Amino acid sequence: MDEKQKEILSVCLIGAGKVGSVHLHSMLERPDKFRITGIVDDHPSKDAQQAMQCNTSLLLYPTSDVDIPMEKAEAVVIATPTFLHEFYITKALHMGKHVFCEKPLVPTVEAVAKVYELGKQHS
Repeated sequence: MDEKQKEILSVCLIGAGKVGSVHLHSMLERPDKFRITGIVDDHPSKDAQQAMQCNTSLLLYPTSDVDIPMEKAEAVVIATPTFLHEFYITKALHMGKHVFCEKPLVPTVEAVAKVYELGKQHS
C-alpha cells in the first residue's frame, strides 16, 4: 500500500437520512481522505439518493446486509435514529471498527457506560 492509500480512510455510512446525507456530502467532498464502502439504509433521503445517482460507485445496502460494507471499512459513521445507535456501535466495535456516532450517543446512562467499556476493550 502506498502512502496515498494509507491516508484514505474507508468508511461505511449507516443511516442516509437528513443528518447522514450531511456526512455523506462531507466525505464526498474529500475523496483524498475518504472512500465510502457502502451506505446502509432501507429508506435513504432524496438528497442521499441524488448523491448516489451522481456517484455511481456508491453502493446502497439494506440494513439486513449491514455486514457487507462494514467488513470493507476501517470506520463506521452512524447517523441512524438514536434507538439504533447502541446496536450499531456494538456491532462495529466487535468488528474492530473505529466509530463516529451522531448525538445523542445512546438513550440511557447505562447504555453510555456499556458502549464506553466496550470501546475501551476494542481500542
